Amino acid sequence: MRIKRTHLTHEERCIIFGLKASNFSLRRIAKQIGVSVSTISREFARNTYRGSYKPKQASIYITIDAKRNHQEHSRHISELR
Repeated sequence: MRIKRTHLTHEERCIIFGLKASNFSLRRIAKQIGVSVSTISREFARNTYRGSYKPKQASIYITIDAKRNHQEHSRHISELR
């Protein structure tokens, strides 16, 4: 059973990539990873470029977004003080 988190890990994305390359269905991929089908569907929708899924790019974008969100949150907190 997968521990509840906000984002997929890079390792999970690599597994998704391999299963997708092996023509696994979204349902089967979701079951293997232990997430909902909608999570897999959104992952493909957000991180497919020119027809192919890019797990490394997805992980990089998540890291960049997390840093940006942290900076914005810190700036907002300092403005409240």
